[in-house]
Amino acid sequence: MGQEVIIKSIQKSTLVILLILSLASYNFASLEFTYGLISGGILALISFYYLQKTFLGVLKVSSSAIPNPARLKFSLIIKNLIRFTIIGCCLYYLISSGFINTIGLLLGLSIVVIAILFTGIRFAVVTASKGAI
Repeated sequence: MGQEVIIKSIQKSTLVILLILSLASYNFASLEFTYGLISGGILALISFYYLQKTFLGVLKVSSSAIPNPARLKFSLIIKNLIRFTIIGCCLYYLISSGFINTIGLLLGLSIVVIAILFTGIRFAVVTASKGAI
């Protein structure tokens, strides 16, 4: 399977899990928990999207002749530092504002990890059912 199919599947799974957990937390938990869950999920999804975009760009460049590998490495480090700085600032604002529950935020930030786990299991089951394993 292609990388793009897997990445799209992870993104769709993340959105579905975020929607299900958000609806459940809206009905069974506090509003602050729901806000934290949604904020963390959206932040994780945006971060995953930019991480994927960065690494796919690096893979495209590395598949061709690399004119300057040191410059490519430096560019990757700078992009990730900028991404982490923005995420850190967003997390600081969200936590210090007091409008969200920190546990909900942590659960929201973990949604991409849960989606990756579910996607991996789903693709393993599909592959095993086709007799490839």
